[in-house]
Amino acid sequence: EEGKVTALGVSNHSPSQITALQEHLRNPLVVVQPEFSATHLDPLRDGIFDLCAEKDLVPLAWSPLAGGKLATGEGAPTELIEVLDNLANRESVDRATIAVAFVLAHPTSPVALLGTQRVERLHALAEATRVSLTRSDVYEIIQASEGVPLP
Repeated sequence: EEGKVTALGVSNHSPSQITALQEHLRNPLVVVQPEFSATHLDPLRDGIFDLCAEKDLVPLAWSPLAGGKLATGEGAPTELIEVLDNLANRESVDRATIAVAFVLAHPTSPVALLGTQRVERLHALAEATRVSLTRSDVYEIIQASEGVPLP
């Protein structure tokens, strides 16, 4: 009421929750914060990225390195780590950089939120903005993550 808040965002809401909430807000939602990484692909299929595109919302992708699993390789699918490593070798960067580049490659232009105190992971984020993955690269990462071919 005092005009101190001009825009809002939400985290971990479903598309229907976001739509319902927006109908009752005076100020617009401008960001949504889903978990999204090469191991957590739900926003590709649960309607979050569709809603972002439709409503011009900015996705803030949290845990783009899957809690560090994509940087260390521990706890991530072996085939996915191999694909990320192959792309990293091709691009002369590390695996974490490719994992972040995958997040950034989505057409809704997600912002990757790294919760890290490691300088090398911050460098990976900066390098990821210079890596251009092809559509084939992105599909290869998705297939390796899910263990099944895309149609």
